[in-house]
Amino acid sequence: MRIGFRDGAQFLQAKMAVRNVLVTGCSSGIGLALAVRLARDELKRFRVFATMRNLEKSEALKEQVGPALDKMLEIKELDVTSEDSIRLCVNSIPQRRVDVLVNNAGFGLIGPVESQSMASIQNLFDTNFFGLVRLIQEIFPDMKRRKRGHIVVMSSVLGLQGLLFNDIYSASKFAVEGFCESLALQALKFGIRISLIEPGPVLSEFERKLYEEAASMDLSGVDKETLDIFHNFYLTYSKEVFTALGQSPEEVAEDQFDTIERHTQWGLDLMDRYAKFVKERTEIEQTYAKQLRNLVKKHLPKRTSREDPDTKFCQYHAFLQVVKELNDFAGQREVIAEDLLAQICVELSKDLQELKQERKLYLQEGRRAQQQLENSFKQLENSKRKFERDCREAEKAVLNAEKLDQDINTTKADVEKAKQQANLRSHMAEESKNEYASYLQKFNHNQNQFYFLEMPQIFNKMQEMDERRTRRLKGGYRIFSEIEQQVMPIIGKCLEGMKAAAEVVDEKNDSQMLIELHKSGFKRPGDMDFEDFSQPMNRTSSDSSLGTPRGTLDGRLDPRLLGKNKGKRWLFSRKNKTVITEDFSHLPPEQRRKKLQQKIEERSRELQKELDQRDALNKMKDVYQKTPQMGDPNSLEPKISETLGNIERLRLEIQKCEAWLADAEKRMLSNRPDTVTHYNRHLDPASALNNNCSHEKDSPDTTHSNESQDTLNQPIYTEFDEDFEEELASPIGTCVAMYQFEGSSEGTISIQEGEELNLMEEDKGDGWTRVRRRSKGGEGYVPTSYLRLSVN
Repeated sequence: MRIGFRDGAQFLQAKMAVRNVLVTGCSSGIGLALAVRLARDELKRFRVFATMRNLEKSEALKEQVGPALDKMLEIKELDVTSEDSIRLCVNSIPQRRVDVLVNNAGFGLIGPVESQSMASIQNLFDTNFFGLVRLIQEIFPDMKRRKRGHIVVMSSVLGLQGLLFNDIYSASKFAVEGFCESLALQALKFGIRISLIEPGPVLSEFERKLYEEAASMDLSGVDKETLDIFHNFYLTYSKEVFTALGQSPEEVAEDQFDTIERHTQWGLDLMDRYAKFVKERTEIEQTYAKQLRNLVKKHLPKRTSREDPDTKFCQYHAFLQVVKELNDFAGQREVIAEDLLAQICVELSKDLQELKQERKLYLQEGRRAQQQLENSFKQLENSKRKFERDCREAEKAVLNAEKLDQDINTTKADVEKAKQQANLRSHMAEESKNEYASYLQKFNHNQNQFYFLEMPQIFNKMQEMDERRTRRLKGGYRIFSEIEQQVMPIIGKCLEGMKAAAEVVDEKNDSQMLIELHKSGFKRPGDMDFEDFSQPMNRTSSDSSLGTPRGTLDGRLDPRLLGKNKGKRWLFSRKNKTVITEDFSHLPPEQRRKKLQQKIEERSRELQKELDQRDALNKMKDVYQKTPQMGDPNSLEPKISETLGNIERLRLEIQKCEAWLADAEKRMLSNRPDTVTHYNRHLDPASALNNNCSHEKDSPDTTHSNESQDTLNQPIYTEFDEDFEEELASPIGTCVAMYQFEGSSEGTISIQEGEELNLMEEDKGDGWTRVRRRSKGGEGYVPTSYLRLSVN
């Protein structure tokens, strides 16, 4: 694989166990900087074997590595052009275990190709390419046996693209690139990683030597035009490029500040992007829930009439249940939106602001440390230039003094003056030297502090911050799915509710319900009689004719139902608009009977309520009469009168409805002469009289057969009389009398203190409770405040 050098240096620090690292070409440049960086690692993760061809050049490495020498770093001699040297060096490593190989040894060769000797070309390939091959041949088998290892090859950007007058060097790096890319396929099978690092311009000893050799090259065989391009263009501008763009080896090996700054900013941007993503998701959920709510509101009836026949079908109730479950489903979508907003968007936005401030603080610390090091370097450069200038001035002054001393024409005063000037310049140069040495010592101290203390601390802080940000973002990813999972059981219940609503639908039951709702009670028409018009006769309509209207006992039309339509009534004929009458005579007999029964039940409930209210008012009036301080009895008279009026009105309505019901049932009997029908009530003479009077007013035919009249006067449905006998009501609880009460008025009952009673009816707001004695029997009302209740 191909990575940048900075990433390669980071990868070498990625493992926590102590690893043996063999680095070639450590006398200067990148190899030296990398060996020092790995040896002085704070976590002591690397045992470095720094190699070089000439050990006499190891002083710079020893000076920079400091106390880590011989502890975390060993210096060894290795020549990559010699197989024996490579084998001897590898055998000196304990157990020949090389965990990481860093191939850095190499040199450059620039200039016109015709000026290069074949020996120098072969020497370059022998070092840059074949040296790498020799190292891998020696180390690769051991790595394959351990199934672990990492080979880092220092290539160049010229291994990716050629450059003018770098023909041979670029060819060697192209060879390195192809060799490593091919070998990486085999190495992966054994757990071995191969990394290619292609640095750009680097200001090191490598480049300085390269330009020195180019200046002393024999270019006698090169044409003038090529020489002009090489000297006046390539060398001039390439030096400027290296000066402007080139990095120091320390910067290549250690300066990760800009990379970390970009990475942390990218992480914060990703966090902000995710927060916006979740916010947009919550808006979608809220919109979806709102639309579902509107859909439910649109299809859920605001007010359902009890008289509406459509509400009696199970498929309608199932539809309402589905709509209600959908409403609950919409509520869960709202819960998802609220939780996403609260647990992710709000929290991540809060963390994002904190992390931005923290990152800004660390970057300021890094910039401050960089600025301090740059200021120290500027001071060093100024002192160095001053020392150099003072040395030149002192040298000139000494030469001038010697020249004047040897000149016989110069006066002694001039000679003394020149010597004094030379001494002064020498003294100034000595002071500049001391100042330069002081600034150099200060810069080296600041540089060590910067690279080995300040920047690692800042990097560690930023690493911890970025890892904390990553953990929080990871939590946001997890919560994103957990919130959905938390409501899935409830959503599942909503869907199960919809499914259960569908299972409730029973088509047979709905069909039967429709039949019951619209059953007419009409007798089916018989066959049509043949009417012979050839014989003179009185033609009368047949009782079995389809034109026999409903609402009569003997087949004659009821004027109230006749209207303008005197034609025949067919089963699927269009209906004229009917006039709704009070006695429901506009309905078919069966429906009329049901409506009247329903109306009687409603009026009976209202009557019972009015009776209870009357009893309560009478009790209250009795109490007021006995204890005037509780209230004025006369103030209840208007309410009592109103209640009595309502009772009388309801009783009359019930009697009237019962008369209509008897008429409806009688008419149904007339339509079914072959069926014996019993009524579930006894008709008293008054109701029968009212019934007859009603028909005398409504029907033109007031004559009835004695048989029909006898049938109406008989007790009917006698076999069900026992089901409607009045039973004693069951108590709804128990109570204990806390005080004695003398029930002297009508409807009250006397109780003794401590007596246990059955609670028959709770207080309806009038202050009285109906109770029943357990032993002696007897039932009546007592004041609620006198009792301690225990309702079942």
